[in-house]
Amino acid sequence: MLPITILIIVLLVFINYYLSGRSAMYPPVVFCSVWTVDLLLLWGCGSYFHAVSVPTLFIITCGCAVFSIGSLAVFLFPPRRPKRQFFSDRSNHNLSLLVFLIALGVPFFLRWVLAIASKSDAATLLMAVRIATVRGAEDLPAGYSLFMNMVSVAMIVAMISFCEKGKLRTVVALCLAILLSLLTGAKVGVFLLLGSVMAIDSMVNRRRIRWKVIAVVFLALIVVFGFVSMEVHTGRASPGASLVDNLVSVSHLLAAYTVGGIVAFDRVVRDPSVVPHNWSISRVFLLTLNKLGAHFQVPSLNANYVDVGYNAYPENVYTFYFAYLDYGFAGMMFIVLALGYIIAHFYTLARSGSKISLLIYSSLFTGLALSAFSEYFFLNLNFLAKLYCISWLFYRLPVQWRARAGKREASDRPPVPEPSAG
Repeated sequence: MLPITILIIVLLVFINYYLSGRSAMYPPVVFCSVWTVDLLLLWGCGSYFHAVSVPTLFIITCGCAVFSIGSLAVFLFPPRRPKRQFFSDRSNHNLSLLVFLIALGVPFFLRWVLAIASKSDAATLLMAVRIATVRGAEDLPAGYSLFMNMVSVAMIVAMISFCEKGKLRTVVALCLAILLSLLTGAKVGVFLLLGSVMAIDSMVNRRRIRWKVIAVVFLALIVVFGFVSMEVHTGRASPGASLVDNLVSVSHLLAAYTVGGIVAFDRVVRDPSVVPHNWSISRVFLLTLNKLGAHFQVPSLNANYVDVGYNAYPENVYTFYFAYLDYGFAGMMFIVLALGYIIAHFYTLARSGSKISLLIYSSLFTGLALSAFSEYFFLNLNFLAKLYCISWLFYRLPVQWRARAGKREASDRPPVPEPSAG
């Protein structure tokens, strides 16, 4: 059944590619291609992972088809033409100022990280930070919200810098964002940032993926993945192990992170009670209400581990479908259908020249690329909201400011007297 599933999804890749006018960045092309690669890797791993059941393969196949239909609906109900956007000299100045302020904040961030490490008996600095920041909301270290927001802003500033002129500023902004993300002890932040940068580059260059950029991004991700895995002692990787042992451990971890989520999700499909379902699309809203005084119980995003193979590492990621599983098959497919339309909506606006939509789509693109790993749409709404608001301040506020200033000047001018008759 696995080869048949792969063939069907490959067919969807080609259909969507030609329907989009041969755009490799069209959301269903990206989505179906990612799942094709993951399933091919799963097939190639043979008996390293447990076999995936027919119901799970059916969900994956239907998900690719439904997502394609949702994206196709944008051609039938196209979005309105994007409002005029303008990157003014003031915006350019403010962007450089933000990069400078983030650089000033790095020593304070490092001091916070060192303070966390001093209270931990973890083997490495990043491991101590990672342990401290994966706890429940009530056990997080002081200053967590402030410094995590600093990381988010640094990532957004780096993305905007990449969209605009200024190579030196772009390099500095990217380096600062990567540094801050690495200091959290997590790999996902760097993955999201570099994936977004690759998407922006591809969309700007006529929606065609540039393989040199992919090679650089892929190499950077491998280096980051290996470094963080050793520092936080993921799997059997550790700074004290030999180079060969670490290379073997990291390669096994890459296989587990790439396709292990599919096998883990299959375990949940077979037995829904095997782990608590702690991924919820309402999570961001509940956390926001809690900050306003509510008292909802919001579980940690770190799910329990399950066995995914006789020799494979246990896995605690379950693909993005895990967040929709409680809504049943019909509800799951409806959510995927809606995501197809929404993501294609931003893709269409980005093609029309909207810089705000380009930035939003670049983040959604990365969510598509990581959809076999985790959910980065609803669970990432907090970041997407910040991305939209900051982008609006840079690209839409100058337009509105100029429009209002023009109206004010027009109203202050004295009326021109009409020529007298005769």
